[in-house]
Amino acid sequence: MKLTTCYNLLRSLALRGYVLHGTNGYTIGPAPEELVRNERRKKLFRRGAAVLKKLAARYPDAILTLSELTPGGVTCRLRISPDRPGEIQRPIDQFFSPYAAVSAVCLQAMAENTAAFEENFPFAEYGSRNYASLRDFRKEQQCIRKQGYFCRTAEPDGIAAAFYFSGNCVIGFRDATADKNVLSGILKIIMKDER
Repeated sequence: MKLTTCYNLLRSLALRGYVLHGTNGYTIGPAPEELVRNERRKKLFRRGAAVLKKLAARYPDAILTLSELTPGGVTCRLRISPDRPGEIQRPIDQFFSPYAAVSAVCLQAMAENTAAFEENFPFAEYGSRNYASLRDFRKEQQCIRKQGYFCRTAEPDGIAAAFYFSGNCVIGFRDATADKNVLSGILKIIMKDER
């Protein structure tokens, strides 16, 4: 290969972030790591979609979600609802309230990037409406970590629950006709996916 062709290729790779040009030559840039991260997320979402479909088949009246904690919020990435049975929906801009929604609370207890999230959504501003103190919220988080899920009775009946799935994601479950007896069945389906 000609030297000029080699430099042109390196310049192109540098423009796309695959390599970085420094004083000692070229090093690997951030783009390959980003590609790996994106591929892992795609794989995680495919696994999540499969779990949601299994859950939807067993609990057809439930609204099921796969949500992700990012520093900018708790975002619903995938959804299945009774009005569109078996169909994986990819909502755009559906967010859950920090310190309030079961998916958000579960993620704040279990996710890897909770610190960055709580910097953007401080307890004093966002959580004090839902918890008497930060200490009470931290106790709730400890309980969630021990169980691997968070559950609340939904209004007027039924339950709303979120189960830790992987990384920064949870599976959400809401069903007005269900009771807490379904929790072990949901956990079995999610745990089976981990094997």
